[in-house]
Amino acid sequence: MEEDSVPGAADPSDPPATPRHRSALNLTCRAFFGYSGEVSPLTYWMKGEKFIEDLDEERVQETDIKVVREHLGEQEVAISLTIESVEEADLGNYSCYV
Repeated sequence: MEEDSVPGAADPSDPPATPRHRSALNLTCRAFFGYSGEVSPLTYWMKGEKFIEDLDEERVQETDIKVVREHLGEQEVAISLTIESVEEADLGNYSCYV
């Protein structure tokens, strides 16, 4: 991990995700990004110590980064990870880094 990477934060009031077997799971990461304009933050997801890109690309998809709001030169951005047809092997800790 890069030293300047900051994990994105889920809303602490959200209950932990407990998907049903074979249902879809959507995880959303929201973070503040200190630049505005055309520059987009570099984000990536990890499951434990593995990059999401190493997982099943047919079932695991990432949305484009969306700007939620801008304030005093910072952008609040959101990005989601969707896992279609959740399996027991998908259980674990997921993190996003901005």
